[in-house]
Amino acid sequence: LAVDKAALLEAVGRAALVAEDHIPVRLAMHSGGVELSVIRQEVGEASELLEAEYSGDDMTIAFNTRYLMDGINSVDDDQVVLETSDPLKPGLMHGGSSDQYRYLLMPVRL
Repeated sequence: LAVDKAALLEAVGRAALVAEDHIPVRLAMHSGGVELSVIRQEVGEASELLEAEYSGDDMTIAFNTRYLMDGINSVDDDQVVLETSDPLKPGLMHGGSSDQYRYLLMPVRL
């Protein structure tokens, strides 16, 4: 998954307003982009579709909001790349033009 860093950071920030520390943000990745969503029983839900480059089978993976934002903020590039092969395996985040810095992100079981 390759997505614009600023757009992703803003979308995760908006989702974090609905989520709490224990409620993960879901990323539904497909050929048309990535849909971020969070559901909190007492408050409601948030969902946002972002343009992104993605190749592979459709997949939904969830991450702790704070850890996801930390990883995005740590990438020193205009584009964030998230590599993962399975919703239960760790994701590897790095910049689009450089992978000198890598951030390992553990998913949350849905």
